[in-house]
Amino acid sequence: MLNNEAYAPPLHSLPRSPSSVCYTPTNASKPLRATTTSSSSSVTMKNINSNNSNDDFEASAASFAPATLFVIYARNRIGLLGAYFSTVYVDVATLTIFSSSIKRREEEAEGITLIMGWPIIFLFPPPDSLFITAMAVISFTGCAHAGLSEVRGIHLQYSKFWKSGSQKSNQIYISARRGMQLAYTPPFLAGLTSLVFFPHCDDIRYLLLSSALIIHFLKRLLEVQFVHKYSGGVALDSGITITVSYLMSTVAAIYAQHLTITQGLREPPIDLKYPGILLFLLGISGNFYHHYLLSQLRSSSSLFRSHSQTNDDKEYKIPRGGLFELVICPHYLFEIIEFVGFSFISQTLYTFAFVVGTTFYLIGRSYATRKWYLSRFKHFPQKVKALIPYLY
Repeated sequence: MLNNEAYAPPLHSLPRSPSSVCYTPTNASKPLRATTTSSSSSVTMKNINSNNSNDDFEASAASFAPATLFVIYARNRIGLLGAYFSTVYVDVATLTIFSSSIKRREEEAEGITLIMGWPIIFLFPPPDSLFITAMAVISFTGCAHAGLSEVRGIHLQYSKFWKSGSQKSNQIYISARRGMQLAYTPPFLAGLTSLVFFPHCDDIRYLLLSSALIIHFLKRLLEVQFVHKYSGGVALDSGITITVSYLMSTVAAIYAQHLTITQGLREPPIDLKYPGILLFLLGISGNFYHHYLLSQLRSSSSLFRSHSQTNDDKEYKIPRGGLFELVICPHYLFEIIEFVGFSFISQTLYTFAFVVGTTFYLIGRSYATRKWYLSRFKHFPQKVKALIPYLY
């Protein structure tokens, strides 16, 4: 008679035991689920619904069945010790298979939640903040309304329009240089202060946004001091409006970015911060170049002087060079590009709302500016559009 060392019965003749597989031909056409208990390491195949959500478990059961047969064979072949170690192997394999299945299903569920809960894949979900929600609405509607007012002839009183419209008897004017310094200094200081109060030094997106805002307003202050040549003034109420707008939008943009960190908001699936850096650099460079071209008009003679020759506009001339050959406000165009760069770096709902509103404002302002040039220069080129070459 042969002992266990010399003879191992074929698998199909093995007696049924607590560790054997309970599986009948009547269930063969249905998908199966494998379950195990740590006390007996027994395995049972149970019927489950054949739907897409159970595909991972069907694959797990298919991977698990050979390991079960291996336990049965080991128990009959090499005795209880071998069966013990093989049982441990099955337990580890079971936990590994099913934990990976559960993890995949959780990731799929999170993906579905992301798509269903917040469908805009290039933005952070909105933070839980009434202040940011209110600021997004105010920034968009306020800037868009200001742009519509420019089209209607109701202007913020600075630059060419500093004495436009009906004059209030008690209106206060300050110099243009002082007014622009008033507008740009508070948001510049707010950007610097944010690095002290919200020092997220390990978050590259936050640092990029704060740095871009600081550079933007520092560049504006340097232009006011060393580049621009002013001849008019700024109405005090318009200067205050511009200052508050710049300050609050800067604070809101930085605070919204701060909340994405502290509230643990999920990063957008589409990362736009590096394209945003390129757009920011393009916008700020183009804006500075055309501001420089405008400043040169005041220091050189031109044949294209305003024919009205009033004290208010006698220093204005038709700009030349760069994109001034195609549009009358290329500096506005590059400012929009720069602001789009801000929104790409940030990828928060607030910055996009602010950029869209600001774009509407600059569209209206550029329309009013082109209309102003047409009214004061007899030979203003009709091919020169307001903001977008060949289109608008």
